[in-house]
Amino acid sequence: MSHSMMSHMTFFWGKNAEIIFSGRPGTSSGIFNHVAAGLIQTLLYALRIALAHLVMLALMSFNGGVSLIAVAVDALGLLLFGSQFLSKSTALHKASDLLPMSS
Repeated sequence: MSHSMMSHMTFFWGKNAEIIFSGRPGTSSGIFNHVAAGLIQTLLYALRIALAHLVMLALMSFNGGVSLIAVAVDALGLLLFGSQFLSKSTALHKASDLLPMSS
């Protein structure tokens, strides 16, 4: 008796699907690992933009003390996280850590 495999010619609901071709992307780890990483990156970017807008609103108050503190904190952040001050490596950092507008 011969078993012939027939593929569905219509949409169907079920947990078992027939793989028509081998080597398709996402066969081993699934596609949702990439989606989760993208969501985390998007949430961190949204948090960064929200904080930047809060600093902008604080600076638009035209308060001299607030402006000096914002500049001082930005300079301290650059010293601690953006320069070679605490790093033992001599590799150059990239000019900007913002996400590119197009990939």
